Amino acid sequence: MSDFSVSPVPNALPSTVLVTDIPLPSFVLIEDDGLFVDMNALDAPDLLVRFVDRVFNSQACLEGLHYANFLRMLFDAQPKEVDAMIADCEARGVPARLLLAKRIVAFPPSRQQLYRGLSLKGNSAEYFFEQVSIDYEEDGQAFSTAATLSFDEFVAAMWLKGLRYGIDGALVRQKLAEGKAERVSVAAPRAPNEGADASIGDNAKTMQRNDAPRLRHDGKVDLARYENRFPQVTAGQRLFKKLASIAGVPGRDVRGQELPPKPVKDFSLGDLAGPGTQVERVEGEGDYVVALMDGFLSVDADTGRVSVNDKIINKAGVSARTTGNLSLAGQEYEEHGEVQEKRMVEGHHMSFFANVFGNIISDGGRISIKRTLAGGSAKSPGGQILIEGNASRALLEAKGGEVHVKSAEGCLIIARKVVMESAILCDVLADEIEIGHSEGSALAGKKVVVKQATARRDEATLVSLLLPDLARFDQALKDALSKQSEAAALEQAKREKLTSLTAEPEMKTYMSIQPRIRAKELVLKGEQEANWQKMLARLAPTLRDFARLNAELQEIKKRRAELAETLATIKAERAEAIAAVSCLIDDVSGETLVRLRQTRFEDTALANLPTKDLRARLHDAGLPADRVFFGAAGIVVWPPATGDAGNGN
Repeated sequence: MSDFSVSPVPNALPSTVLVTDIPLPSFVLIEDDGLFVDMNALDAPDLLVRFVDRVFNSQACLEGLHYANFLRMLFDAQPKEVDAMIADCEARGVPARLLLAKRIVAFPPSRQQLYRGLSLKGNSAEYFFEQVSIDYEEDGQAFSTAATLSFDEFVAAMWLKGLRYGIDGALVRQKLAEGKAERVSVAAPRAPNEGADASIGDNAKTMQRNDAPRLRHDGKVDLARYENRFPQVTAGQRLFKKLASIAGVPGRDVRGQELPPKPVKDFSLGDLAGPGTQVERVEGEGDYVVALMDGFLSVDADTGRVSVNDKIINKAGVSARTTGNLSLAGQEYEEHGEVQEKRMVEGHHMSFFANVFGNIISDGGRISIKRTLAGGSAKSPGGQILIEGNASRALLEAKGGEVHVKSAEGCLIIARKVVMESAILCDVLADEIEIGHSEGSALAGKKVVVKQATARRDEATLVSLLLPDLARFDQALKDALSKQSEAAALEQAKREKLTSLTAEPEMKTYMSIQPRIRAKELVLKGEQEANWQKMLARLAPTLRDFARLNAELQEIKKRRAELAETLATIKAERAEAIAAVSCLIDDVSGETLVRLRQTRFEDTALANLPTKDLRARLHDAGLPADRVFFGAAGIVVWPPATGDAGNGN
């Protein structure tokens, strides 16, 4: 009890009276430098919890509490972590022990009642901090004085009131020191670390697919996304690997109770191995579904079993009843069944031998539809769309690519080049448009060729010729010419300065003699050499100016050459842009209008407009001044043989 200190006021300060009558378990060690937990002797954290509970219920607390170690050993340390800590201590040659506190001291009821502000509801712990007082009597008179609170006593008092985990030590110490009246959240739970369900990993590097199968919410493996994905595999090739489940780590609430993670789900890989495959266990690696033969991979939509066959041709079509949406990673795909409405098929080169009512999306490959595309869409940025039959009420989009259609009605078509035999009430936007017969269609492009144009249901065929933004070219030419003129003036100024420098007598002498000395045609000796060096010393500033001006002159000449190249490029691009715009209609047999549409560089590209806005632009007849043809009969050739496309004549 040598550390016992007496306050003038009873119970105003935390007690420093050692408590020695509490039995210590074998895993708790009292050393000169503190109270330690022997990790080798601690069989289970629950034993330490019981010891701490016994201490706090014996009107005692842990002085000099190491709160981080306290929580770690009581609640957070898993057996594997404890083993790792022991191994680390052994490797460093130090005892496998962890500091818990300095010592056990008295915590009498008169002190416990000072910690009364806890509100513990659900997983929330709030404490009302306030300045507390101690009442005492001296010489027959009653007095009151402020009491000093400590974090060590706070932990013990809260433990007895049910708060056992997650106290914010730094915050509590700060609030106890401030002594202000304030309600504060003093503890927080630790959420569980969720584990991972068992799943399927795509192991084969050479397989033609991108995504791995995964478990459904009901715990069953969902391989429907692989239906009709037909990568070619070889015998012995590992197809799928089972990824084992990973158990979660429990959390803790503020009462110290365990918060369990969600249970993980598992499945049997053998349920997925169909004909042509088998389950193979590789020691140290895991379980795989392995191909027994060369062939194509497929998945049975009803059973979910994976199989390998020598040939797969899909005839079931694409619908919600069979396959749902398809996302294909192979280079080639053939579909012999219908693609139903609202179904989506994604891939590269794709051929469809039946009607398509859904949406086909290629990543830049070829989309070939042998029959009809109705009410759906076909998109292939930079690719090619071929429809050998008819298209109706559909979207055909190949920005940067080509669209070839036999016959289309009520379609919106966007591409770099569009070739059609017949277009009825269609909206077409492309750089190049070739149409055999157009009825009431709105066409917008740079080069438009139509064999026959007429109206349909009071809708005229409307052709918008997209003129380039010549203002942009003209401004660029103006800027380049201005810069060239500035460079020429600057070059002239530099040349005049150089001429002025070289006109000085000594510079004339230097300019005539220096080349001969450098060529060793003239060798100076004795007094000549001395006079030459003296002249060089006098000319040093002038020579430096000469070298600087000459370097600047060469840079200006280089800049002028670059500007000349820029001017030539701009002029060539301007001429090319003008020459790219033309229109030829061999036979106008119904109301047809051809107009010019000036495009501006800063405007949003027509192809990037929302569908509603794009259709409105394509059907805009423009002002009378924009029209180059309006009539029901005749031939349209623009620009005329003597016309200037740049002026829109």
